[in-house]
Amino acid sequence: MPLTRNKLYAFMGLGSVAGFFWLVFNYNTYRQNDGITVCFIKNVTGIPCPSCGSTRAVEALIHGHLVESILWNPIGLILTTLVIVLPIWILIDLARKQNSLFDFYQRAEIVLRQRKYAIPAITLLVANWIWNIYKGL
Repeated sequence: MPLTRNKLYAFMGLGSVAGFFWLVFNYNTYRQNDGITVCFIKNVTGIPCPSCGSTRAVEALIHGHLVESILWNPIGLILTTLVIVLPIWILIDLARKQNSLFDFYQRAEIVLRQRKYAIPAITLLVANWIWNIYKGL
């Protein structure tokens, strides 16, 4: 079943809203030393996933600590940008009855499927995962 504009916008909108509420709910409540984590991969394997530390990275960014945010997990910068930009972009598209986000998504998907872009992206993700393991998240 192909991804339609409405499905994409619903998925991205709900994901952004869920991410926002997750941050509000967990704002300054997560503690590294209590051993509790919401990461399924870490709970099952004891090894942090590539996105472990993202919530703390976003919280550090909210407090204006860019370097600390990057040290926690650079993926947090991407998530912060998405949580802010996607809902606004979706609302603008809906108000103007346009498909600019959907068109951008389709073009980006085509580009990221090319080996010359996919391999470096996967390499960066794996490097981030190794770094998370090394940091002992």
